[in-house]
Amino acid sequence: MTPRTERYRVAPWTGAVAAQLRAERAAAGLTQEGLAARAGVPRTTYKRMEAGERAISFAQVALVLAALPALEMSEFVLRAERRLATPDAE
Repeated sequence: MTPRTERYRVAPWTGAVAAQLRAERAAAGLTQEGLAARAGVPRTTYKRMEAGERAISFAQVALVLAALPALEMSEFVLRAERRLATPDAE
């Protein structure tokens, strides 16, 4: 983790959600810019969400998930919870 990311880290849950967003985006073969555009979220906002530099609301997660292929919120939350339980699973 870079010093900048460490300084802005909000909470363990935010880090788990951020890491899961990165994983889902990568699995879908999308860039940060591409996913942000599909989700209707400013690129800089999405970049900060994915970096864990800001708290992420469920409404924001829902916007991003709607832009990803067939991923329900419940499944995303389960994956993020697993990631939180095993922090080295990046």
